[in-house]
Amino acid sequence: MNANYLRKVAFLSFAFLAYSVTLSAQSNPDSVATIQINSNYEFFYVLIDDNLESAKQARSGEFFEIEPGDRAIRVIPEFSPEIEIRENFISDSVHILSINFREILKSPSDLFSKLLRNEALPSVKKNLPGSNNFYRFDILSDSLFKARENSVTDKHSSYLKVNTNVDSLYISMLNKTRTTYKIANGDSVKIQPGARMITLAHIKAGEIQYRRHFKDSTTIVIDHDFELSDPTVYTLTDNIATQPEYKSNLIVVSDEDSEIIINGEYYGFGAAKVNMRTGPYEINIRNQYTGEHTQTGVILNNENDNALVVDGYAKPMQSAARFLSVIPGTSQIYKRQKMKGYLLSSSFLLSGYFAIQKKRQYNSELNTFNDLKEQYNNTNNEQVALELGDQIERQQSVVKKQDNQRIALFSLTAIIYAFNIYDALSSKPEGGYRSNTDIDFYLNNEVVDNNRYTTLSLRYDF
Repeated sequence: MNANYLRKVAFLSFAFLAYSVTLSAQSNPDSVATIQINSNYEFFYVLIDDNLESAKQARSGEFFEIEPGDRAIRVIPEFSPEIEIRENFISDSVHILSINFREILKSPSDLFSKLLRNEALPSVKKNLPGSNNFYRFDILSDSLFKARENSVTDKHSSYLKVNTNVDSLYISMLNKTRTTYKIANGDSVKIQPGARMITLAHIKAGEIQYRRHFKDSTTIVIDHDFELSDPTVYTLTDNIATQPEYKSNLIVVSDEDSEIIINGEYYGFGAAKVNMRTGPYEINIRNQYTGEHTQTGVILNNENDNALVVDGYAKPMQSAARFLSVIPGTSQIYKRQKMKGYLLSSSFLLSGYFAIQKKRQYNSELNTFNDLKEQYNNTNNEQVALELGDQIERQQSVVKKQDNQRIALFSLTAIIYAFNIYDALSSKPEGGYRSNTDIDFYLNNEVVDNNRYTTLSLRYDF
């Protein structure tokens, strides 16, 4: 009983002391709290306590001061619903607010637009319902934050060395967040000890993963030869090397004679790269043979996101055209030869239909002929035999006529099908078939005033 009483007294004393310290800090006009807001938006507006006069544009990762106490923080990005948190801010502490905006609007939010134009705002909109944004709030004392920022990574005392068949490659390790390094062939990189999933990647080969256990003060060597080929949409997609290699988070690949426009801005022919801010995008691909195609989507810019690679090819593939040749007219329609395709498919279907109908008529007339012939063979009456003989002769000519028509219709159907195969394999679509775009050529040069200038990088080893 005495022990429980003493514990209660100690707890109440500690709580009272903590409350007194908090009140003292908040009453001190010189005490301030620090907040850092991290987001997948580079810029956003911040409102404190719904005070429109306090609205300021902030950059992700930026620190700024705030008065201690219970405060409402509203973060207003450009293309996402605004989010509000209410927390108790403590003096001489660093408050870290990490927000992952997952909902993207089709156009800038009204509140962001008005703040950007410095327009008068009669009221502040509340957070939109149904928002699936995610945030995390952490509080660190100044001393703890500085110690964490200035800490020396003594644990990183094991190494990874990679021997490969390329001059340089990208290495990625996923812990809480993904860290990607570019190293030269034969170089080493520090790795925190423990079980690690290592991803090796090259822009011309895609990714390969290894699982290794790193012990303290040891070096693990991985020998790997990449199977190299020219970059394609397939090798660039979900490749950790794509974004750092091309310094872009959105890459569009199309036919070499297709123009690419992203969010209304012209980017030239063939392939384009752009480092987009978080928000929606609209891609227009124009080709004199295939017309104009539009693709839309969103860029989230999350920490572990790879570059988004958009397949904008519009020309038909020769392999697909050959495969579709088995169905009359489909290969021609696929190659944008619609009139020919519809004519072939309808002709094949009609001739096939009439051929089947004629076959049924032929079988019916043939059965009638066989019945008459059987009656003729079984009769003993001479007069009946003569009549049956006349009917058999007439029916035989009917059967022969139906048979000739049946053969003609099936032959016509076969000719149409054969012509369809020949045409599908021999005729080319207007503008030609799809060919792999030289992605490296288009992504390693610049477009200025609708003219393309190739850049060349030279490396000297002394």
